[in-house]
Amino acid sequence: MLASVLIPSRDRIDILKNSINSLLNNANNSENIQILIKFDFDDEQSIKRFSELNLRKQDVVLFGNRFRGYKDHHLFLNDLAKLAEGEFLFTWNDDTTMLSKDWDLEIQKYSGQFIVLKPQHNMKTLLEFNGNPIYPKKWADLCGHVAMNCHTDNWIDEISINLKIKQEVQIFIRNDAKHWGGFVDDQTYREGSIHQYDHDDYDSKIRMRQTDTEIIKKYLSCNH
Repeated sequence: MLASVLIPSRDRIDILKNSINSLLNNANNSENIQILIKFDFDDEQSIKRFSELNLRKQDVVLFGNRFRGYKDHHLFLNDLAKLAEGEFLFTWNDDTTMLSKDWDLEIQKYSGQFIVLKPQHNMKTLLEFNGNPIYPKKWADLCGHVAMNCHTDNWIDEISINLKIKQEVQIFIRNDAKHWGGFVDDQTYREGSIHQYDHDDYDSKIRMRQTDTEIIKKYLSCNH
């Protein structure tokens, strides 16, 4: 398996369906792509309708506690990463669309490397922002998690920049959330607005990020 796409989702089966289709239909070999989704236990519509996604034998669906909602977004990714089978993990949003044909071939160029890939996006600001990072499964294996705060993208980006393992790639995606100029403005969006993210908690986890950085740095020094 080349890549495992990790997707926390809530009450968005129709949007999620289109998002997954954009990933699989634009892949050169969709059989090398694994889709992993986690829903909340109280998400009745997703529990009722997730079979409409027509997932395959390598794909995974989990249901779990919502905890603090989007403030615990990282816990969903950490759970999905443990079950992922791909060489790379791809953090994905249910309101994001893959635009690039053969995007998996672009990832395949970096097979065997410990590197964090940055897709290109439609955001008019924060051009360097790696909102949907692609990173080695080995990252989660070494650290025991993807991240320890809901700002998983910032967590991965900060470490990858410090270790000089960040690489922009020719993969183009469209973020459809309202605050990025998109059309998605539903109850899920409003509950998970970026303004509800816990910046103070992220700042308080600096020692954990330093530990993750040292773990990965040690691995790189021993294997390169």
